[in-house]
Amino acid sequence: MEQKLKTVVANILGITAEEVSDDLSPESNGNWDSLNHMNIITAVEKEFGVTMSMSDIQSIVDFASLKAVIEKLS
Repeated sequence: MEQKLKTVVANILGITAEEVSDDLSPESNGNWDSLNHMNIITAVEKEFGVTMSMSDIQSIVDFASLKAVIEKLS
């Protein structure tokens, strides 16, 4: 699950999956802007067959919190 999630995020941000770590965030990667945040949400929902609530989406501040939301919903 984590490797698939890393691949989804990496593809959207234009980086390699190896560059995705728990502390990857909008502050550490300039490509992670508000538009790409929603692109990540949409791609992850489609890839994992989940639907995130607004509070889930707002709680995502880095890769670790994204991973935690997916684990909670899966």
